[in-house]
Amino acid sequence: MSGRASITHDLLSESVEMVVEPDGLPGKVRIVSSGLVVGEWGRDTYAIVEGDPLSASVRCERTMETGGPGWATTTEIDTTMSCDDRAFHVHTRLRARDEQALFFERAWSWSTPRVFG
Repeated sequence: MSGRASITHDLLSESVEMVVEPDGLPGKVRIVSSGLVVGEWGRDTYAIVEGDPLSASVRCERTMETGGPGWATTTEIDTTMSCDDRAFHVHTRLRARDEQALFFERAWSWSTPRVFG
C-alpha cells in the first residue's frame, strides 16, 4: 500500500482508528492542450473498539474536481458503513457544486442482513 496511513490507539477506551490517504489518487492535474483541470482526493477511516467486533466501522471520503477556464465543478462523496448483530448499515451523501455553489445534494441509507454459513 502506498500513500499515507496513521493509527491512533486510545488506551482508555481501547478504540483504534486507522486513517489511510491512498497514493493512487492523482491529486490535481492540468491538461495543457485543453486547459482542463481534474483532481481527485480521498481518505478512508477504519475504527474499532478492541474486544467489540460490532463496533467496527469504515468511512470513505472522496472529492473530485473538474474545471477549465472560467468554470469549475466539485463532487464530494462521503460513505460510512457500520454493523450490528443482524445487518450491515451504509449511509452515503453526495454533494455537487458549481464553483462553490451547492446545486445538488442527496443522501441514501440502506441495510443488508448478515448471511451466515
